[in-house]
This record gives sequence, structure tokens and C-alpha cells, in this order.
Amino acid sequence: MSEIPDYKQDLSIDQNALDIEFLNQPNLYMKYSEELAHAERVTKRANEKVKTIRSELVDEANRKLDKPNQQKVESYYRMDDSYKEAKTELHDAEFEQSILTNALWAIGHRKTSLENLVKLMVAQYFAPPAEPRDLDSEVVKKMKQSRRNEGIRKASTRTRRTK
Repeated sequence: MSEIPDYKQDLSIDQNALDIEFLNQPNLYMKYSEELAHAERVTKRANEKVKTIRSELVDEANRKLDKPNQQKVESYYRMDDSYKEAKTELHDAEFEQSILTNALWAIGHRKTSLENLVKLMVAQYFAPPAEPRDLDSEVVKKMKQSRRNEGIRKASTRTRRTK
């Protein structure tokens, strides 16, 4: 199993270097595409290994067991350590493939985020405000309003219950 790249770090965007982020986006997408292709190959090989081991064990069970039936044969191969190990390898490969599939999807959405950040930059969204704002007092005011609204909602609920 290969090491999964640090996709969380790769998804982050430096808003102060959008040009560099845009230039790096195709390389980042290709990096994850290659990692995913590798993970898919590992998963296919692990799946084939499970099938091969199972087939060998089914054949062995049919030769060794007295009056083999489907339940006995299935029990025989499922209890084998090599089969269990191969299944674990397959599950690990599928897990890694799933993470890389979703990471590639997120890297694709990163491009959209970059495009939207550029639009906001062009619209001067990140420009300093014309009037200075006191964010602390605005947050406190909003919290008080929220508490008041919550109190009104609770009071109206109690009034409806008593009627």
C-alpha cells in the first residue's frame, strides 16, 4: 500500500497567492489522478488474489471434506488464514481507493473555489471596509438577539402547551 498524500493540506488555498494556487491546480489534479489510478490497480490485484485463493481453497475443500456441501466449503475457505489476510488486504485497498476518489473530487472542487475567490477579489470583496467596524460588539449584539429570540420561542411553546 502506498502512502496517501496529505490531501487536507493540498486542499487549502492561500488567498494571498491565488495566481500561484491557480498555476499549481493542474499539477495537483494530475498528482491525485495518478495516485487514484495506482490505488485502483492495487485494488484489482487484491481482488484477483482473493478470488484465486478462494478458488484454490474451494478445490481443496472438495477434495478433503467428507460429503462437501456449499456451507461446509464456504466455512472451509472463510476460516483459512491466507483467505482472511487476502480479504483484509482487499478491504484496505478499497479504503485507500475510496479516500483518493473523494480527494480527487475535492481537488476538482478546489478549482471552482479558486475561480470564485478570484471573482470576489475582482469585486473587491477583500478590500478593507470604508468605515471601521467593531466586530466584537457586533458579535455580542447578535448573540443577545439570538438569546432573545430563543427565549421568545420557548415562551410561546410553553404558552401553547398550557392551552
